[in-house]
Amino acid sequence: MKQPTETVDMKAFEERVEAIRKTFPGGRTAILPSLLAAQETFGYVTPESLDVMERVLGIPRGILKEVGSFYHFIDFEFKGRHRVYVCTNLSCLLNGAQALVDALREELGVEEDQVTPDGALSFRTVECIGLCDRAPAALVDEEQLGPLTPEALIQRVRELRKDGQGT
Repeated sequence: MKQPTETVDMKAFEERVEAIRKTFPGGRTAILPSLLAAQETFGYVTPESLDVMERVLGIPRGILKEVGSFYHFIDFEFKGRHRVYVCTNLSCLLNGAQALVDALREELGVEEDQVTPDGALSFRTVECIGLCDRAPAALVDEEQLGPLTPEALIQRVRELRKDGQGT
């Protein structure tokens, strides 16, 4: 994920959205891939990336935001360089997901969807991440973890920070 201070060539992003538009003809079919491209490029969907998508795809900003707001993994504001998504669906909840959430609150010193003061991390509970057979489960960025204990999750979070990936 990009650091918030890194500059990204908007022309390169525009070319990427144009390529997506050509791959997904018909306009609206290109919305989700374009939103995901913005998230991957900038760490979240920035106002500038929405400008590019609106222009290239010919779709109003309101519709772009409406589609993106449906998905847990698309953010319209900076949520930290690393994101932890804790599944709270039934199988995960019954196997200890709440203990994972409580451990993250204590370790990070923030509530759900708040960014740590150093900009390193935030966490979010999500309805399902498709890892029911590994409950309780979480995603750290795109890394699938489970079955998890609070200690194992906190260890992974600390590793990100220790390796300089979280700061």
